[in-house]
Amino acid sequence: MHRHWEVMERTGTKHFGFIPDMGGFTKRLARVQVERMIRQGADPKIAEFVCAQHEKGVMAEYTIFEVSRMSNRRIDMALAELSRHNTMVNPISLLEHIRYTELTQSGTFSISQSASCFTVSPTRNSLGGLNTPQALTAV
Repeated sequence: MHRHWEVMERTGTKHFGFIPDMGGFTKRLARVQVERMIRQGADPKIAEFVCAQHEKGVMAEYTIFEVSRMSNRRIDMALAELSRHNTMVNPISLLEHIRYTELTQSGTFSISQSASCFTVSPTRNSLGGLNTPQALTAV
């Protein structure tokens, strides 16, 4: 990515750009994934722990390590590893790249009746604005 950025800066080309994967902004683990793991035998208390750690922004490797101390069952470890694949990055990090962003890639596990996604939680930044990719495009 860094080399692409250098080429875009140096040449000013409009033929390169970024396509951010909005999956990098998951504040919460997807309920459908967690519920499926529980149906497959994961410990509900471990599921609660993993979800709480993810929402607090605890690094996935720490969560996985703690779960390995709580259980040696593969299904519980798989549940903990969800945090590794569903990261939370502050969307404000997109600002410096927004001028080179033509579109975004996104998917969702479930959408509510109000057309909101459970995993991407709109939060307020220190300036009182929304920390969502949609809010950033208005900047």
